[in-house]
Amino acid sequence: MLSKSMRKKLNEHNWLWIEKQDSNPSQTWQRLKKLSVTAINDLTLLANKLPEDKQEEIFSPNRVEDLIAQIIYIGFFSQSHENFNSRKSEIAARLIKRGIDLSINQYMNSSPETPSLIKPTLDHLNQTVDICSDISYKMKLKNIDEEVEGSEYRYLFSWNNMLTREKNILINFILSKTGDFIAVILKVQNKGDNRRVITFGIDKGDSEIVAQGTFQIAIDNTHTHAEACISDVHHQIIWKDELLVIEVVKDTSLTWRNNLSHNLTNSLDYGNDFNFYIKKNDGPKKRTKQLK
Repeated sequence: MLSKSMRKKLNEHNWLWIEKQDSNPSQTWQRLKKLSVTAINDLTLLANKLPEDKQEEIFSPNRVEDLIAQIIYIGFFSQSHENFNSRKSEIAARLIKRGIDLSINQYMNSSPETPSLIKPTLDHLNQTVDICSDISYKMKLKNIDEEVEGSEYRYLFSWNNMLTREKNILINFILSKTGDFIAVILKVQNKGDNRRVITFGIDKGDSEIVAQGTFQIAIDNTHTHAEACISDVHHQIIWKDELLVIEVVKDTSLTWRNNLSHNLTNSLDYGNDFNFYIKKNDGPKKRTKQLK
């Protein structure tokens, strides 16, 4: 992948030094990035197609560990910004899930004679996956907060998470505008790729849930702003404002994915996400004209 001269430079110096010495660092980086992504894709294809005995000659535990150790290197455990790298945390969480999924499969197949031991062991392993996923998520939120620190905006929620991991944030936001005590999500309607209508209600107890209104959000064609509003059951707007939108683009360079098995391809997520931000001085607004 690397030329002899580039390998020599990287062995002797870091990228920042090379960048300063290079006559066209942008072009050199683009070429290096393209070669690196191609190399990773090729290795992924080999791992998918080679039999176990051939994989063993390339993907030895030591080689793979050396690569992973550099990708998620965290220094000397000092309280530095590097310890709050959400990219590394997400990679670590994904690796742990993959590893534990393999361990669970092998453990279940090797211990059919001790079924009483299987469930508590699996519970512990699955809990480890959940804990690591939550840590990764916390690091992501911390990085998002750092990105907007000092600006007039604060992070609200994302398009992909507002109905799952961040549902309570959405509910609390609705409550802050309506003044109702308890809200639950009753119905979700996706109107195309960029508009969503969420019907919310009040839990009265004894299995009685009463619809109270809707939360609507629509991203504009530029993917930079969104219009959001909360209306009651009579279509009277309770709150309406514009949100800042930042598109979170996931890796689109995985051109090799069609060469992989169907199961592997389906297990990966290629969709982008949208983060929504609201002005910090945003407050409750008076009801306005009827929603069209």
